[in-house]
Amino acid sequence: MSKGPARLRCQTLIFDFNHTKLDEIQQWAENKGMEWFSLQTMRFGNNKLMPQDKTLINTQERYKEEFSHNNPIEINPKCLKSCVVTADGYFMPCDWIRNPLTFYKSELYLEKKKWIDRLKISDITLDDAFGILEEWMENVKQKGRAGQAEVLCKMKCRAC
Repeated sequence: MSKGPARLRCQTLIFDFNHTKLDEIQQWAENKGMEWFSLQTMRFGNNKLMPQDKTLINTQERYKEEFSHNNPIEINPKCLKSCVVTADGYFMPCDWIRNPLTFYKSELYLEKKKWIDRLKISDITLDDAFGILEEWMENVKQKGRAGQAEVLCKMKCRAC
């Protein structure tokens, strides 16, 4: 890899157990030839994992009760920056939606023929995948304006 054009990027989510070791993690990644960066998150799942220092938490993504209501909201999809390929071969708009607690309730899954069935990477080109993501992003924007956006999209991609 070091002789080719591809570069590895190492991402570290900041948790209570690792926030004091970020310099060590960066050094390890850079010694392996990777670009390193850390991200604040709100995805802890367990309060014991949440850093005590609240400046290390991305409160922008924190769930709010209002997200469960059907109020119109402006959504700025980040799909083109956040898209991932899953282990089972699907091109997904973001890493967050592939969580089973989210995915199986999402329009992406519930309207499989319209969305997920068209995103199997063995059946499409990258250009096809990005075209489908463009459709998805427009759909998300329209759903936001209509007050019908997915809670996840309200949390992660709402306009501030």
